[in-house]
Amino acid sequence: MSKPGRTILHLAAAAIVVAAFGAWTAGSAVAASPQASARGAAPSSYGWASVDSGGAHTCGVRTNHTLWCWGYNGYGQLGDGTTANRLTPHQVGVGSSWAKVSAGGDHTCAIKLDGSLWCWGYNAYGQLGVGDTATRYRPVRVGSADWLSVSAGGDHTCGVRSDRTLGCWGRNADGEVGDGTSINRDRPIRIGPNSDWLTVATGTYHTCGIRANHTLRCWGYNGYGQLGTGDTSRRFVPTLVGTARDWKSVTGGYGHTCGARTNGTIWCWGYNAFGQLGDGTSGSHYYPHRVGTSFQWLNVSAGDYHTCALRVQGTLFCWGYNAHGQLGDRSHNNHYRPERIGTATTWTKISLGGQHTCGFRQNHSVWCWGYNSYGQVGDGTTQDRWAPQLIKTV
Repeated sequence: MSKPGRTILHLAAAAIVVAAFGAWTAGSAVAASPQASARGAAPSSYGWASVDSGGAHTCGVRTNHTLWCWGYNGYGQLGDGTTANRLTPHQVGVGSSWAKVSAGGDHTCAIKLDGSLWCWGYNAYGQLGVGDTATRYRPVRVGSADWLSVSAGGDHTCGVRSDRTLGCWGRNADGEVGDGTSINRDRPIRIGPNSDWLTVATGTYHTCGIRANHTLRCWGYNGYGQLGTGDTSRRFVPTLVGTARDWKSVTGGYGHTCGARTNGTIWCWGYNAFGQLGDGTSGSHYYPHRVGTSFQWLNVSAGDYHTCALRVQGTLFCWGYNAHGQLGDRSHNNHYRPERIGTATTWTKISLGGQHTCGFRQNHSVWCWGYNSYGQVGDGTTQDRWAPQLIKTV
């Protein structure tokens, strides 16, 4: 099923990036519904527990375990029962039992405190995992298993269950589900026999995961070397990346992947036309390539064509494509090496969407910036933001 306007967000890069690159559907932005205040939205800018950025929408969980989403909503990915874009955080339902959330291309999945998994939004490939391909505008429970984590990708989803087995579902034309086939799956499929998965991360058309021995495995589309296997051949099952046994986190973008190791280094590989690998060049790398010389990196997050990372001192660095201000340095200049953003030393988490960025600080505040035509920054406007903006609930 084709999605109208999929290339709209990448027009600035179209002369360089092949037309097949994914982008997110256009939609007309509208003001947030009066329902937001009727649901008793918190008056404070603080009180956030986490945030996650999708293609053109963003979601976050607050410390009271309520769930909020904002931005593009053409497929119901905000979970409020409508297709109206929201320019500020809008509560999903009225419950206060949410633990964590993952925003994908045009769908969203979240886990409740009881371990149950719920998904909503675009579903043409079965990425909601509910046994069909019908779009959902409100959260729908996925099976009966308990889950530890979930990662929503472009049009597929993966998660780690409470027994440490890995399940994936959705689009599978490039093997991103990892079950050895190219058949789309509309329910979670167990991937391999192992029950020692620590974490999983989905890119647009590929997936990577870390097992208990801290080895890294990737699978799916590999046209830009984003699997890190030294070539551009697709993989239909989890495939070992190098020989390192000290990976602690991994993140997938459109055509590139990055990971953090326990020694405080970060590594990136794959597509690099805009400097998103952070090595000072625009050449792709088919193996993990170290970013700089620092041993003080904490974590890293990949967007479509940009990357950001935090250091242990609480400082934020970004690099790559910057046409919409998604690097947050108040410019539109691409950067080919990590560039420090602002002077704050209180950043603890970072999450990159398609062309926007959100971060989380020690005082439980959320800040977003970058492309904002659909309200995904969440500041009540549709203007691109070139520097971090404090997000409020209204």
